[in-house]
Amino acid sequence: MIWFITCFAVIFAMLGGWSWLIAPQMDKKPDFTALSGFDYAHRGLHKLSDGVPENCLTGFKLAEESGYGMEFDLQLTKDKKVVVHHDATLLRSCGDDVAIADLTYAELRRYRLFGTDEHIPLFSEVLGILKGQTPLIIELKSYNDPAELCELAMEELEGYKGHYCVESFDPKKGKLSEHINAQLQYELLSCKDSRRRYGFTGAPRDLRGAVISLDACGELAAA
Repeated sequence: MIWFITCFAVIFAMLGGWSWLIAPQMDKKPDFTALSGFDYAHRGLHKLSDGVPENCLTGFKLAEESGYGMEFDLQLTKDKKVVVHHDATLLRSCGDDVAIADLTYAELRRYRLFGTDEHIPLFSEVLGILKGQTPLIIELKSYNDPAELCELAMEELEGYKGHYCVESFDPKKGKLSEHINAQLQYELLSCKDSRRRYGFTGAPRDLRGAVISLDACGELAAA
């Protein structure tokens, strides 16, 4: 009987610890006010038939000029450069089945996206062409070490004047983000929960590229 109670207590403690880890570590619900009222260009305002692929500088610039917020993904190269790209490998976007994490940025820079003239941009390049006029939704991918990616991404965001949120499917990034930049409020939407909490569960609607709508409660607005 004592053995059974001990096992039950251990399992309960483990489940409680996991629940705490994946739960939002905030005293209050994030404020989405600054992010509401915008449609978001998913991976930029892209249209491949016009020579504008997903996750390219031209697509991000077009999104801001057209009044759209943007959603995109970050990961690290072999030499720890923060780049904007969704997939872990270049198979779909560049036709080469090699992981970005196995390439230096100098090597990665030689590739072109979907047969266009566009390269895979550094995160700093994307921030550099934007004026901060529309919000950013930034996802930290789980292909690299969580500590490195979270810390390097937050360093890149220092001094950026526009509104943004940072999110991740990896709950470990959430605890890291609190220590890296605890003063951020709605600009840093926790790095700690899945998109489901913030309303990104519906299918995006297709305008130029894929565009999603976010209402004031952080839920997908009706298309």
